[in-house]
Amino acid sequence: MKRLHSLYHSRQVQSMQRIGFERLDALMPLLLDAVADNEAPDTALERVQPLIEAVLRRTAYLALLRENPRRLSI
Repeated sequence: MKRLHSLYHSRQVQSMQRIGFERLDALMPLLLDAVADNEAPDTALERVQPLIEAVLRRTAYLALLRENPRRLSI
């Protein structure tokens, strides 16, 4: 929970344009479902968070991940 809080309150997310934030917001439920299905959800989230942070400025990648949920298999 602390990780998600820090992500959503990070400078990167706070400075996103509306469309980027909407894409991130749409992706998160799918991502969290994939993380929860993992044997070690905390570790899975820890490993995937840097990827999400890396693509925050390229929000088209967030949209692509949402459109291809099988790619979220962790």
